[in-house]
Amino acid sequence: MENRYHIGHAKLTNVLEKQVKSGQLPHSQLFVDSGGYGGFPLALSLSEFILNPNAPQSQTHIQDHPDLHCVYPTLTIGKGKSNSWDEAWREFCADSPYAAVHDWMARLESGNKQGSIRVDAIMEMHRKASLKAFSGKNKVFIIWGADFILESAANKLLKLLEEPPKNTYFILIAAYTDNILATILSRCQITKLPPLNDHEMLSQAQKDYPSQKQLIDIIGASNGSWRRLVHTVENMEEIRELEQLWVEGLRLAFRARGNKKIVLSLFEWGQTISQKSRESQKYFLLFGLDIIRSALMVQYKAKSIQRFVSFTGFNLDKFAVYVHSENILELKKLFEESYYELVRNANPKILFSCFSLKLSRLLNKKESTFLENVD
Repeated sequence: MENRYHIGHAKLTNVLEKQVKSGQLPHSQLFVDSGGYGGFPLALSLSEFILNPNAPQSQTHIQDHPDLHCVYPTLTIGKGKSNSWDEAWREFCADSPYAAVHDWMARLESGNKQGSIRVDAIMEMHRKASLKAFSGKNKVFIIWGADFILESAANKLLKLLEEPPKNTYFILIAAYTDNILATILSRCQITKLPPLNDHEMLSQAQKDYPSQKQLIDIIGASNGSWRRLVHTVENMEEIRELEQLWVEGLRLAFRARGNKKIVLSLFEWGQTISQKSRESQKYFLLFGLDIIRSALMVQYKAKSIQRFVSFTGFNLDKFAVYVHSENILELKKLFEESYYELVRNANPKILFSCFSLKLSRLLNKKESTFLENVD
């Protein structure tokens, strides 16, 4: 299943091919792709092998196959209105096969709206699954963004997974499994995709971006994510602005303790973030969490394995002394809970106002020494 869009995962690919050839491939697969490691390209490759087992694995036209159906998050539109996302979806897949749901929402210019997979999409799956395959053989349904299925729709999907029609395969792709019904998870063979290795990424990146001089640094900062590599290369100025915004916020957070004027500036910083799109706010939190994790590695003498690369001259070594055993768990919780609340449609103005104050308190927290704890 080697092809232009599918990078790496050779061992997993071979296992899936053998399962298809031996007739032992489970009817329901779940690829957990938490970082742009290639869940969708892998699903396309597997689909092609299921639908065209004797054809060359080119994947060029697999999405044109009449027995391959894709289900993906879309936006809620007004009652009585209709909208087809198919053309935009096909263009998006061709341009960004390693992209995440928030990239898809940005393509749709969703603003603060979040996509979801609703009952109507799953009922359409039921209709298509009941039909005879166009080729007379197998049918494949790829459910991309399975963690965005609404509960009412998930219950409908469960019926399909419990009693799959003959020669019908379901491939679910999700960044996380927390929002997926346990009963759906129990029906799937679950595979958590690992990050791509640097050699695989460099080999492809040199073909796609031959003029990029910072490829080694960018690959290091991408943590095995092809999506992140592409985003960095193609949005370098935006990445610099994002990093600069974080640097500004961190400096304000340090200075805000006991200084009301700086606290007001910190509030303004939070409001600046709240004015961005919902998906940009999520990415902002993930970017910041990466800085915190990298700083912790530097603080505890594991600098050689941290992958953060600054594009603004930010000195991670100097910042690292403020991330330690006394605040790291609370910092991690702050970022993760803020992200979760954004997903749950929290008011961004309130959320980032609270976030900025908590961030300041935690970064100003001192690490206790052994002697201080003895007394």
